[in-house]
Amino acid sequence: MENPLPHSRPIFLLVACGLFGCSDESGSNASSAGSLIAGQSALDATPDDPPDALALYVPPTEDETFRCVAGERTCYSAATSLRCDPSGEGYAVETCEAGKACDDPSGLCRLQVCAPGEQVCVDDRLYRRCRDSGTGFEDDLLACPDAKRCVHGACLYCTPNQPFCIQSDATALCDAEGDGYRNPSKCEGTDRCSEVTGVCEPVTCKPHKSECVGPASYRYCLASGTGFQQETSTCASGQLCVDGQCVFAPCIPTVMLLVDASASMAAKWPQVRSSVVDLVEVNPKALFGLTFFPTNAGCKTTTTPDVPVGPNAPETLGSWFDSHPAIGGTPLASAMNDMVLGAEANFGHYGGALVLLSDGENACGDDDWSDDTGAAAAARSLYQDFGVRTYVIGFGFKGNEQQLEAIAAQGGTGMSTFVKAGDEQALANALGAVIDDFKSCISTHP
Repeated sequence: MENPLPHSRPIFLLVACGLFGCSDESGSNASSAGSLIAGQSALDATPDDPPDALALYVPPTEDETFRCVAGERTCYSAATSLRCDPSGEGYAVETCEAGKACDDPSGLCRLQVCAPGEQVCVDDRLYRRCRDSGTGFEDDLLACPDAKRCVHGACLYCTPNQPFCIQSDATALCDAEGDGYRNPSKCEGTDRCSEVTGVCEPVTCKPHKSECVGPASYRYCLASGTGFQQETSTCASGQLCVDGQCVFAPCIPTVMLLVDASASMAAKWPQVRSSVVDLVEVNPKALFGLTFFPTNAGCKTTTTPDVPVGPNAPETLGSWFDSHPAIGGTPLASAMNDMVLGAEANFGHYGGALVLLSDGENACGDDDWSDDTGAAAAARSLYQDFGVRTYVIGFGFKGNEQQLEAIAAQGGTGMSTFVKAGDEQALANALGAVIDDFKSCISTHP
């Protein structure tokens, strides 16, 4: 941006003298003649005199007429801000409130958020310095010299009185000044020195290997292999983390398993558990969630899944089967309704698949959602409004088949009826067919 004061050389000299005073050759301070109000004599101005807030400030200029750009701001001093008048003929003067200072280069009075000259670490090598105004930190990053790292804003060899790694397989204790160490020792066996703790620890992961820590975030194993980084990274927009990789979200099989947990499923529970665990294990790049219905011994259902959709381990889903016995009724229609109500939270923007697994027809309630039309309408809404396709599997099904057929026909899968499974192998095949219906593609980290 061009300097708002046209003839910079005289002005900068005057402002500098106004802020700090000027020294003659003998070292004494000479008074400044800068920072004058229009019509003010140079003899009237001193470095300690701020511009008159009630008058228009006109900087000294070699031209006959001074001009500035209306609305632009600049700093007169740490406590005084100038804003060009709409006429462009001078500056309106603003004195900063207590706790604020004029921020260079914006020219605005801003809160002081750091001590002038204060240094803070950005990482173990880089740091920033607070501006002289205290209104923020300088944009430029400063680097510590080689072999030193940033500790509490200072460049030190190590953190005083703390253990640190002197080699990949050796540790020592930093001295009190942070410029040396004592008590060096080698790690035992295959242990390595951890970059995080500075002590020898067992190797627990493959160096630099990534793992997912959330639906769209990941972290890397430390170079020592003694654990994972504390910091996490976020996948690019439109991507999710699967099996340690960022994957374009629409390419990821995203599946919610809606499982009938009524009393009639008790004898089949071990088979269902085994099939679900196997399904998750052979599809590590798919995101699975799990919702049981009912949630109690009666007919209660929920919009909140027992296991939210995500990169869940097979054991995670298996443990839920172990702690949730099959009891209660079959509130199938209510469960489908709750899937609609929770679709946005459970599936997000890109939709996915709902796999309804049941052994019987709806047996709870008599409202609009408890008939075939209502349950089918829920499946249709999931597909049309949220991009969620509903697959229906009848496992040892007994009851009115028209109900499951109606749901399947409206699920957006192109199937006119539900998939029948009479034993564990047939159930495993049916679940596998659902995943195969998705097309997947994998990318790498950005």
